[in-house]
Amino acid sequence: MYNSDPKSIGPIISNLIKNLGFEKKLTELDAVKNWDEVAGEKIAKISRAIKIADGRLTVRVPDPAWKQQLIFLKRELIAALNARMGKAVVNDIYFV
Repeated sequence: MYNSDPKSIGPIISNLIKNLGFEKKLTELDAVKNWDEVAGEKIAKISRAIKIADGRLTVRVPDPAWKQQLIFLKRELIAALNARMGKAVVNDIYFV
């Protein structure tokens, strides 16, 4: 039987994403997209978040001096990213 009651597509898509198991991956991708904003303008100019897998964010930093500085800031960056996400999404950052 055809149901003519209109429904919002947002909740339907959310349920589909959950049921297919994509929710975690989409949350991780949000962390990658938020890198520039969380890291700040200066760091964003010299680095680029490229991927995340199992909570490990990979960030490309071509300058070895900056890479060393970011290693010292790793804990703060992880905390800031997770605060932005509202939950623990990133547990490590790997600078390449």
